Amino acid sequence: MKYDKTIVTACDSNYIWGAFILIASLCYFDVKSYKKVLGIMLSQEEQELLNQFPETEVVNSYRDSEKSVCIMKPHAFNLANTDLITWIDSDCIVTGDITEFMTVEEDEIQIRFRSFVENAGVYRNFYGKSDELGLIPEKVLRIWKEDVADLELSQISTVCETNCFVIRKKNLGFIRLWQNQMEKVIVDNQLQVYDKNSVGYFMTDESVLNSLMAFSSKALKVKEYQFDKYNNKLLVHFGLNPKPWIHWTKRGLQYYDLTMEILKWCKMKKYKTPPIPLSLNPRNKTNEVLRANLRHYFTTFKYNVASTFHEYHRKVRS
Repeated sequence: MKYDKTIVTACDSNYIWGAFILIASLCYFDVKSYKKVLGIMLSQEEQELLNQFPETEVVNSYRDSEKSVCIMKPHAFNLANTDLITWIDSDCIVTGDITEFMTVEEDEIQIRFRSFVENAGVYRNFYGKSDELGLIPEKVLRIWKEDVADLELSQISTVCETNCFVIRKKNLGFIRLWQNQMEKVIVDNQLQVYDKNSVGYFMTDESVLNSLMAFSSKALKVKEYQFDKYNNKLLVHFGLNPKPWIHWTKRGLQYYDLTMEILKWCKMKKYKTPPIPLSLNPRNKTNEVLRANLRHYFTTFKYNVASTFHEYHRKVRS
């Protein structure tokens, strides 16, 4: 079967369960697209777990840098041979057939930008006294402007998320620019997705892409994000830790039954799965629900206390 779309993702052994759930969900809902996985030092067995799905190919590679695996994302785009390419993080799941949303016009990128409220939460640790909450802090913009060294004024007010976006193959030059900029500004030996010591690039690859969307004249036009419009056709990002194959979060639990349904379907189709962890064992659901709710109350309390402190500190800061 020939498709005009390719979904690309990347994973190492820590995310093999995430990639498995993502690809299984794409197949379960018959998303009409090739699926290409940039495997990062995966074992042969792990590659076979993903390659067993139709129209799916794993291309294994070694880490080409001591920096975080996330900066290898752009390499995955080179695996696609179709005009339309959709990047999806390997800790996502779909709730329906998203085929119709995987499209953009010439020189566009379809990507989700955060709301002002979300943006305020993302940058709560970085606001100065004169910053307007909800916008990108001035000290972050100054770093981006200097490093990109192109436009004078920022083209964005809030930041975009890089867990899912769509481009055309002709625009891979912008993806290469993203790769080159990451190599330039992300510090060596930065192995984690977040760098708490960096003001401009604490979200590593995501921060770098936003710096280009803000200050590069080569940034693509933004098409409104489509993957969050319909509950029966969502692209769900499990986001912050823990991941479902470790433990469930309160937010993630709303997709617990769907995940179990997809794994049951895999068993019926005789697809091999990685070893089932406790969090994905239905017998352990009660414990996971209890744990997720307790953790939610604790982290919410901790977040609110920290936010109050940061807001007080911002107001008294000269």
